[in-house]
Amino acid sequence: MNPAEAITVLRLHQRLRRGGHFRLTVEGASAGSGTLPASSSQEDLEAVERLLLYLSDLEAVQRHCEAYFPAPLTYSGSERIELSNRQDLGIDGYPRGLTLVSL
Repeated sequence: MNPAEAITVLRLHQRLRRGGHFRLTVEGASAGSGTLPASSSQEDLEAVERLLLYLSDLEAVQRHCEAYFPAPLTYSGSERIELSNRQDLGIDGYPRGLTLVSL
């Protein structure tokens, strides 16, 4: 699954875990509604949020480089920091600080 797809799935997961009111529609017609109880701790929700940030940064870098690959199953803290500094690479309209070079 590429990062953009993973973001979509993870956001749905996040919404379901937070709980709250929902309304289900199928082809524009109401198919039901209800309330889900919260089923995650604040710590779990924060972990999901960190993963969403990582995936968003990875997706931006892939789009910029036009190099697409599945999202990794794990990542290190240093990888997260490197991706979060994408503004140094001139990605998404940030000032350029470094130049990407193909080897």
